[in-house]
Amino acid sequence: MELVQSLTNIELRISSVKLGFDELNLTNQPQFIVHEANQLLKQLEQMPEQHKVRLLEGWFDSYYLGIHWHEVAYVYGPFCIEKYGKGVDYSNALNYLDLDLESQLLLESYLDHRAVFEPTKLKGLGKMLGSFLTSKEIEVQTCSKPSNRGLNEKPDLGEELDKFSKASRLELRFEIEKRWTKAISMGDEQTYLRILEENVDRLRMPTRVKSSLQDRKYLAVSSNSIAARAAIAGGVSLQIVEALSIQHVREIEGCNSSKDIETLSYKIPLNYCKLVQRYNLRQHSPLIRLAIEKMRSNLSNKVSLTKIASQLDVTPEHLARQFKKETGHTVSKYTNRLKIQESLPFLAGKQLTVDALAEQLGFCSSAYFRKVFKDIMGSTPTQYANQSVND
Repeated sequence: MELVQSLTNIELRISSVKLGFDELNLTNQPQFIVHEANQLLKQLEQMPEQHKVRLLEGWFDSYYLGIHWHEVAYVYGPFCIEKYGKGVDYSNALNYLDLDLESQLLLESYLDHRAVFEPTKLKGLGKMLGSFLTSKEIEVQTCSKPSNRGLNEKPDLGEELDKFSKASRLELRFEIEKRWTKAISMGDEQTYLRILEENVDRLRMPTRVKSSLQDRKYLAVSSNSIAARAAIAGGVSLQIVEALSIQHVREIEGCNSSKDIETLSYKIPLNYCKLVQRYNLRQHSPLIRLAIEKMRSNLSNKVSLTKIASQLDVTPEHLARQFKKETGHTVSKYTNRLKIQESLPFLAGKQLTVDALAEQLGFCSSAYFRKVFKDIMGSTPTQYANQSVND
């Protein structure tokens, strides 16, 4: 085998149940090429044994010589046939495979350096290989021209290769997404940024439409939805998340360049992280978490300390004492803080007027809402809304 490889600098792979080894990989090649050759080995094993060298076609105008003889399958390649596959631009096909940047560059370089044989020399090459492997004169299948299959059309083994490349990438994306959403649900900005930095190439999106700007917008909207669900899992109320999500979608639609989308896509998950931080109740005891959840679900209605304590089966005195100890606020003051927090995304997105928000959140008047807002935030609702737009 080493002699065969050294003569032409092309890899020979062997698969044999009889000899107890399978998918023998002898050199370092791109994983896509390794899988393609190994898939051809499996196809050969399913074909009837013949004293014949078959010409097998792979992706990117690659060809292999294959032999199935005495329960052993041999695949020799890949190589190109002269005038077909030399100097061809494979960028569209590489994008179709949806590989990460490093794998794509490695594969592209490998394709550019494949051996090239004249069609008339294939028969001699096949005879040499077959005779060497079987020690007998052997028939060789040749062709003078590759098929007219387009670069983006799948060959016979395309389904398996497509499954391999897409499945491995989807598994990786799914794993990254799990870590990414967990970081957001914990309000952990640093972990999110680290995941983003480590996987910037793997998280890129292949072009699906002619407009790269529209493509990025689709991705940004999708990321916004995933991050929003993570924030809800982190304890943020559905209404607040929905308000921030709508604001993000409007900002995405308003982007006029890929750079604007890139900047906004970077900020969106961080905005949800900050939202979770603001609403994170994990540091509180189960009793106080339940009390706060009941307060949040009834912000538009006046809910007394006595009623909450009754629902939680504790005395009002015990709840008030424990609540002040853990939050630093009385129940009434904390309720006002929750109302102001609830109003922030609506103000930032200018989705409701100050008067409408005051009524929706159960304040007795818009003037009192403005007073409470300024006491807590240090600015009026209108000033906050204008500043959010400028930011």
